[in-house]
Amino acid sequence: MVYCCVVMSFSKLIKMRYGLLSLAALAVLAAMFFAGRGEIADSSFSEISSAESRDIIGDNFLKEHERLFAGMEPSSGNAMRMIAYPGAIEYAFPNPEPRINGVSAAPSKPAAETPRPVKALYQPQLPAMPKGAVKVAIIIDDMGMSYKWTQGAIDLGVPMTMAFLPYAKDVDAFTKDAISKGHELIIHTPMEPMNGDLDLGPIGLRTGMDEQSFKDVLEHQVLTSFKGYVGINNHMGSRLTQDREAMGWVMEELKPRGLFFVDSKTIGTSVAAEVAAEYGVPFAERDVFLDHVDEYSAVMSSLEKLEATARRKGYAIAIGHPKENTVSALRAWLPGALERGVEVVPVASLLTHLEEAPSLRHTVAIQN
Repeated sequence: MVYCCVVMSFSKLIKMRYGLLSLAALAVLAAMFFAGRGEIADSSFSEISSAESRDIIGDNFLKEHERLFAGMEPSSGNAMRMIAYPGAIEYAFPNPEPRINGVSAAPSKPAAETPRPVKALYQPQLPAMPKGAVKVAIIIDDMGMSYKWTQGAIDLGVPMTMAFLPYAKDVDAFTKDAISKGHELIIHTPMEPMNGDLDLGPIGLRTGMDEQSFKDVLEHQVLTSFKGYVGINNHMGSRLTQDREAMGWVMEELKPRGLFFVDSKTIGTSVAAEVAAEYGVPFAERDVFLDHVDEYSAVMSSLEKLEATARRKGYAIAIGHPKENTVSALRAWLPGALERGVEVVPVASLLTHLEEAPSLRHTVAIQN
C-alpha cells in the first residue's frame, strides 16, 4: 500500500514536469525495494537450510552413536543397533531398512508397496581400527558344559571362536545361537593327556588306538557332532600332540575336508603344528591362556599379556573357558581394547597356510 502511494505521488510529480528527477528517484526506490526482497528471501532460505541440514545429519543420531561406543545403551531417539561379523547393518533414513552387506534384510514386499529407499547416511558397525591396529583371536574352550557361562560367552557381543566339545549338551541349539551372533565354531577335540587319571569323557583320541579305530572315532563321532564348524583344536592332548603318527592321522582327516587345526599347546614339545605344516593343513598355535588361574584379577592380567604379545608380534591367540571370572573380565576388557586398536578376529584369519611338503619337517618356522 505504501509503495502504491509512493508510485502515485511520483506520477503526480511527473505530471508536474519534474521529469528526469522524478524518474531517477523512482528508480532508486524500486532498486531498494527489490534489494530488500532479496535480502529477506536469502535470510529465510539460510535458516530453513540450516534447520533441514541439522535434521538430515541427525544430531540425536550422532549422539546415540557416541553413546553406543562409550558402552552406554542408546536412549530414545533415532533407533540404531549393531551387528557383529560378518557384515554391518546399514539403515535407510529416516525410515530404516536393515541391510546386510548391501542386501536387504527386511521381509520382501510387493514392488508396488516398496517405497523408494532413502540413501543411507551411516552404517553402524564395529569401530574402524586405527593405523597400526593389532589382531587378537580369543578361543573359548569347553563350550557347552556350563549352560550359564556358555550362553554368557556367546552373548559377549564381539565375534570370537567358540570351541564346543563334541559331547556337549544342547550343542545344536548353542551352536546355532553362536553362529547367529557372528561367532566362529570349531570342535574342541578330546585328546589323551600325560595324566592318565584325567577323564576325556565319552569321546576321545588316544595313542593306544590302531589307525582304523582312531579314524573311526574322529570321523564318525568327533566330526559329526555338530554343524557349522571350520576347524578343530585339542582338549587336553599333552600326550597325543607329541605323537607324530597320531597327529598325522588327524591331519589326513582334516586335509580333504578343508579344516584347520589350532594347537592349544598344552605341552611345549607338541609337534601338532609341525605335522599340520607337513600335510598342508592350515594351523595356528595358542599364545596365552587366560584363566589357568580362575580369578578375575588373574584373567585381567592375562588379557594385558595378550595385548602386549599382539603388539610385539602384530597378532596373538588366547584361549579361555566359559567361567564367571573369564566372561566378566572379557566384558570389562573388550570395549577399551577396541578403543586402543586391538581388533578381535576369528582365529581363521590368523592361520599359517603351507602347501603339503614333507621336506619341511625340520625347516618350517613355527609361530610362537
